[in-house]
Amino acid sequence: LLSSRGTWGLVAMVALTAVSMSQSRAGAAASVSLSRSPVVATVSPRYLSFAVDMDQVVGGSFWSQAPGATGKAPVAPYDFGRERLMNLTRALSPAYLRISGTAADETYFDLQGLAASHAPSGYSRVLTSTEWDAANQFARRLGLEIFLGINAGPGPRNADGSWNPDNAAQLLEYTARLRYPLGALEFGNEPNLISEVPGMSAGYSAADYARDLARFRELQMTLVPQAVVVGPGSFYDSGGAEYFGVPLGPLASQILALGANDYGALSWHAYAARSTRCATGAGEPVPPEPLDPSFLDGILNSYENLRRLRDAYAPGRPLWYGEGATAYCGGQQGYSDRWEATFWYLNALGALARRDVKVFVRQTLSGSDYGLITDSTMQPNPDYWAAVMWRRLMGVRMLRPSTLGLPGRVRVFASCSPRGGGTTLLALNLDPHSAHGFTLRGGPRRREIYLATSTSLTGTRVLLNGRVLESNTQGQVGRLRSRVTSSRFIALPAASYAFIVSRGSSPPACRGR
Repeated sequence: LLSSRGTWGLVAMVALTAVSMSQSRAGAAASVSLSRSPVVATVSPRYLSFAVDMDQVVGGSFWSQAPGATGKAPVAPYDFGRERLMNLTRALSPAYLRISGTAADETYFDLQGLAASHAPSGYSRVLTSTEWDAANQFARRLGLEIFLGINAGPGPRNADGSWNPDNAAQLLEYTARLRYPLGALEFGNEPNLISEVPGMSAGYSAADYARDLARFRELQMTLVPQAVVVGPGSFYDSGGAEYFGVPLGPLASQILALGANDYGALSWHAYAARSTRCATGAGEPVPPEPLDPSFLDGILNSYENLRRLRDAYAPGRPLWYGEGATAYCGGQQGYSDRWEATFWYLNALGALARRDVKVFVRQTLSGSDYGLITDSTMQPNPDYWAAVMWRRLMGVRMLRPSTLGLPGRVRVFASCSPRGGGTTLLALNLDPHSAHGFTLRGGPRRREIYLATSTSLTGTRVLLNGRVLESNTQGQVGRLRSRVTSSRFIALPAASYAFIVSRGSSPPACRGR
């Protein structure tokens, strides 16, 4: 639903657009065309996905949001039954709901209520049947599929150190019997950091992991053959190295050389920066200007690393971005839940989709500062509205736009529209100080413009064509209201983005199913 309190925003939008037009006419030679754009990638209908950390689900400890806090704080078990949560999430469906994270390697699956008050030796957390039922009922009701991390830590181990499948088998048998919507599995979280899990042997090798992965794969094929096994899910830094070159477990290159065939899709984890919430840790903090293209494009370094490994060991295997956000350790306070962070999110969504990454899992749906939704208030953050617009306006067939003379701070991504024919163009103005624009060449004259702005770079409200975006009191999200124009000139105020939908005539690549 659009807020009726949009008068100031409408005036501001008109003023900004007028400035944008006057400043950009000098560069009107800049143009974009989709008339003959080829389809360069096809992503999953669940491409835009999200996570709820296992620590949140079981009520462990999660990244504290107290002002200036470092480290984690206790949290109650995640309440999947909240009406606002369900309605806000419905606007992002279909998607994968990933339940994993570091805590997954320390979690015992207790489906009979035997260990609810005390985790067995080798474990520090317990997932109860009540918690697992709630997550799956939430997913089933909203058209989501669960992407689950299976414990590969010190708890489920035989005397010789090999992985014992008994506890995982109990969970998967239960899941299969109840026909829960389990779509994907991963064996352990970030194996290149596995020695950091308390009680895990520092000598755990790639050969050990490949042996255990093969045994897990046998179990999966027997009990839940429909679920794709995704991995290895190694943690990469923004420079493209596995955890800043510090080997804390088997590396992706070593694992894939031994066990690539046990994966149905290859995944990696990467964050744009390090949060100051981290008491320790390597990596760079969020830069003073987070709209800097070099900062936004850091995600491509880790992508290229895994793509090369894929091409070497599992040609043609799909790639998944299995976990990430603007800053690890819960996001950066004062940045990750603000307007300027949305440009990293949209740029990453567009850049990876265009490179045929099939699934993009955002950390988190709600929780700490990098959540799409503020967990304590159930209020959407700016990235949430970007996700809703992507879900409704972008399709799964990604196009390569033809561009001429675009300013360096303007990015464009495009797809065949998801319904009604035509195309959708996403344009980002990464310039925090100046407006820019370009001309759309070819195609129909009538266009629907969804121009998103905010009152400041650190604002928390999103204005769509000048009106504040809000859900209703139950969390329901209504129709997104576009501005219809026949002008071919697209004006972008400073630090803004726009989805431009051209219906009717489609490039040849978009015709047909």
